[in-house]
Amino acid sequence: MIACMAVFACQKPSFEYDIIMKSPVLTASTDSITLLKGNSANNAATFTWTNGSNYGTSASITYTLKIGKRGSDFANAVSVPMGQSYSKSFSVLQLNALLLDSLHLTVNTLSEIQVRIVDTIHAKPVKLDSSNVVYLKVVPFIPPVTALFITGDAIAGGWNYDNPVAMTLNAKNPNQFLYYEVLQAGEFEIPVAKGKPDGDFYRPLTHHPDIVDGKSVYVSGGSTPANTNRWLISTPGAYKITMDVSDPAYITIKPFTPYAKLWIVGDATPAGWNINNPTPMVQTPGNPYEFSYTGELKAGEFKIPVGLGNWGGDYYMPPTNFPDISKTEVVFIPGGNPDNKWKITAPGNYKVTINQLKETIFIVKQ
Repeated sequence: MIACMAVFACQKPSFEYDIIMKSPVLTASTDSITLLKGNSANNAATFTWTNGSNYGTSASITYTLKIGKRGSDFANAVSVPMGQSYSKSFSVLQLNALLLDSLHLTVNTLSEIQVRIVDTIHAKPVKLDSSNVVYLKVVPFIPPVTALFITGDAIAGGWNYDNPVAMTLNAKNPNQFLYYEVLQAGEFEIPVAKGKPDGDFYRPLTHHPDIVDGKSVYVSGGSTPANTNRWLISTPGAYKITMDVSDPAYITIKPFTPYAKLWIVGDATPAGWNINNPTPMVQTPGNPYEFSYTGELKAGEFKIPVGLGNWGGDYYMPPTNFPDISKTEVVFIPGGNPDNKWKITAPGNYKVTINQLKETIFIVKQ
């Protein structure tokens, strides 16, 4: 009996058999997810797995969650280090970002992903083991856009993906980003992040469309063929570009011609409320878009007409009535309605500078 026990004690367990029996087993809380922007904070999926085996080595085990496109054999898969945890949950926003930024799935389109857990046995030599594969159907959405950039040889900054020019968020519409500048003849495109030439972009539906065709689409990095589509500026000059990231996305590209003369009118100004002969502003030499008034302003109101003799004409005005004079926003208001004005509370000498192209105003007491 003792001899038999010694014989069995010396026999090694079958490694192949042990792998089959000891590999971690992965499960998912769902097999189909329609991701919705309105549910961004909700849980999208939870993955759990059983512990693996160190095969009697006393070595520690760590886990890595692998997520890839179905049929890819996990080539270019996302690796999420899990340490010694046995579960991982993704919110809707987290999973959506992973699917777009790393797997480059197409928004609003049904795709399939595959998931497995890989355990690393920190023995000498290190060994790897894999779980079963689970499959999920997913439909990603266009993520919330908090910043947009513009780059290209039509832009003063050129093709600079590491430090592209930031577009300006429209203070009156959180879905719109603005770029008002003088453009060169050339191309441009609109990335949603810095430093990612293969990242996500807003692009036209076709390459070099007519600038009056505003149809646009959100393209996650790596998808083809739309990832190479760009806008083309064939005539250099001043343009006002508005990228609206609503669904569907839309871009407006408008050539801009400034007014050749501007005035300042109101009881704060030397000419008072005289629309027939208001106080003129002076164009900045070499800059047809910028005009200024330097001189006395009384306590009172003013606005900036683009023509004479008509109170119902067009004006440059603040976006709200009586804003703090440190605010730099100015808007063009056809017909002067609503009748918003700037208000001077501290009389004195001022310099008022307006840029028609960039839609900015600076009111600085001297």
